[in-house]
Amino acid sequence: LYTVSYIGKHAFASSGVEEVKCSTLTFLGDRAFEKMPALHRAEINIAEIPPYAFHRSKSLVTGVFPMTKKVGKHAFAGCGMLCSCDLSPEIHLEEYAFYHSGLNFIRLVRPTFSGIGHFELCNALEEIIFGPSPVTIPIRFCHGCSSLTYITTEHAAAPGARAIVNDEVGSLSLEATEAR
Repeated sequence: LYTVSYIGKHAFASSGVEEVKCSTLTFLGDRAFEKMPALHRAEINIAEIPPYAFHRSKSLVTGVFPMTKKVGKHAFAGCGMLCSCDLSPEIHLEEYAFYHSGLNFIRLVRPTFSGIGHFELCNALEEIIFGPSPVTIPIRFCHGCSSLTYITTEHAAAPGARAIVNDEVGSLSLEATEAR
């Protein structure tokens, strides 16, 4: 039995690996799991997911990263089957982190952002759930997210309050509704 603590750049890119599970990793190189046609699940305990780490891994359905504090640019861009991604409550997303991915919803408890387009063209994205902390939404955050319907807050002053996205009039209205 061996302990894996370091995975270098392009280490498994374009390989046939179907599942990755690693609890001892301390370093993950850029593009380590890029363009993996068979990868459907990744569960990794690591502080940072580097740029392009899973870029265009089109079969990736589930990502579990409970210790991750930072997601690099384009890390999950083009992961069209990605439905769910569990991240640490204290998360920093770099530009285009989930660009054109298949996320249905995402929960961001205390997020910070750099760059633009974090969820741009995520056409399956229906709901974003924010935690109680104030958040500043950057430019092009969800640009082109045609299915986005709810932006829900877990703020104590308005628990379950939802911003209803209305594409017909291009508006965002906040109203108290029952949370899912």
